[in-house]
Amino acid sequence: RRILFRIINARYNNLRPIVLTSNLSPDQLRNYLDTNPNENMDKAERSYDRLWEMASGGFLQIKGESYRRS
Repeated sequence: RRILFRIINARYNNLRPIVLTSNLSPDQLRNYLDTNPNENMDKAERSYDRLWEMASGGFLQIKGESYRRS
């Protein structure tokens, strides 16, 4: 999570785009970023807030079955 913050923060500060793929919903992603007991909560919240701002307040969600399970 610390590495994710560094990547997200660097791209945010340099006005660079970011593509993030995850099998987590936006709420699950926020919880994932917020649940590191070794990390400052502000840093976790900043990661999600930066992602949200870079995505102009919305994420593209593509739903489907896992190809590994078929």
